[in-house]
Amino acid sequence: VPGDNQATPPLPELVPPITLVAPWCFQALNLSDAFHRGKLFAYRLLCNIVLSSHDVPLPPGLLTQFYRVVHMALTSSDQSTVNTVVRYCGPRFFSLQFSGFSLLLLDFIHAANTVVCCPELRTTPRTEAMSILGTLLSFPSMFFQLPLLQPTAKEFVARPAPDAKEHVVKILLRSGKTESSGVARCIALSSLGIFIYQQLSQVNSMPVHPKIKEAINTLLLALRFNHKTVAQVASDILLLLADHSQVLLKHFPEIPPRIVEVLASTLSHMMPVGDSDKRLLTSLVFCLGEWTMRLPPHTLLACKNNICLLHSIFKVLTELSEGGKTKGGTLVGGSFHPDL
Repeated sequence: VPGDNQATPPLPELVPPITLVAPWCFQALNLSDAFHRGKLFAYRLLCNIVLSSHDVPLPPGLLTQFYRVVHMALTSSDQSTVNTVVRYCGPRFFSLQFSGFSLLLLDFIHAANTVVCCPELRTTPRTEAMSILGTLLSFPSMFFQLPLLQPTAKEFVARPAPDAKEHVVKILLRSGKTESSGVARCIALSSLGIFIYQQLSQVNSMPVHPKIKEAINTLLLALRFNHKTVAQVASDILLLLADHSQVLLKHFPEIPPRIVEVLASTLSHMMPVGDSDKRLLTSLVFCLGEWTMRLPPHTLLACKNNICLLHSIFKVLTELSEGGKTKGGTLVGGSFHPDL
């Protein structure tokens, strides 16, 4: 790692074995805080060493030492240390599935929550933290029944945490509403979309999750976000969820017509359409059309405030076909209140 952190040095002809370099990094972590920057480089180098592709399995002793320092770093009160490990471990740590990797699940949840709650945007690895949470949300529940290290600094206590996945869902829901970073917010919304799709796919074999309504409401709120990429990601996820429209009609009959109503209202709010809005407009129109075709006639013809849902759909499509120029009328769907 170069001292200026700006340029990547050329690869050497001979690469020393990791069992020679790793002990130096472990010893560097025992230095005083006067060498704080050097300790951050040591954390970075250790993460790069362990998470690189290896021809042979890593020595168990090296993995044990690595888990120890990662646990202490992720539970540290120093935010720069937490940021370094989260940035250079990221979701790749879980994809490699080292022996005993599940011990650190709670530590990474705690660290990711610390990162996304930090008000500093430029120096925090918000994208990596959100990717870690999205990865953990896809893990089978049995992983959280295993002994997990508790996120307590300088202590090594392992016990199951069956409610850890619910904590991940809460963090993603909060981030889907308040995250300031556009990329991180897109990852949070995508993770919520996968969570909803997974829950709706398993509705016949397990109880309906109580957070489905709030997750869909978070996607609807994101349609009006001032970041067009975030709004388009939310629209694409809603289009994907149309696969389970019949499940939603059965268990949450109020959700599908509300989705169509909010989509029509969002399209009406975008008029007149500028050149920069065309990609988002196309995504919203496809989503509106798909959801409209999935709803039964009696739902489309049901009146609300003396206006049926089908009338609102045709009205906004007519305005779009005429160039999207409003003529002094009110917005389709009235005021924007997506709460379910």
